[in-house]
Amino acid sequence: MIREARLNMNEIHAEKLALATSLVVAVLYAACWGVVLALPEVAMSLTEDMLHMRMESVEWQMTPRSFLLGAVAWAIAAGGTVWLIGKLYSRLCRKVA
Repeated sequence: MIREARLNMNEIHAEKLALATSLVVAVLYAACWGVVLALPEVAMSLTEDMLHMRMESVEWQMTPRSFLLGAVAWAIAAGGTVWLIGKLYSRLCRKVA
C-alpha cells in the first residue's frame, strides 16, 4: 500500500524560495542597472530621495565587473535572508503544531 505524504501547509521549502528570490533579485538588479545606465540623473535623484541624503560627490560605477559582482552579492544576500526566514518560519510552525 502506498502511503500518502502528509502535506503540512505551514511548511515552506526554504531552498526553493531562496533560489526563486535570488533569481528575481538578480533580474531586478539588472533592470535597475539598466535604468542607471540609461537615465543616470533620474536614478541619482531617486536614490537621493530614497536615502534622504544629497550625493553630489558620488559617481556611478558602471562596469561589467560592478554589474556582475553587484548582481551576485544582492542575489546571495536576498536568497540567504529568505532562506533563513523560511527555515525559522517552518521551525516555529512545527513547535506550535
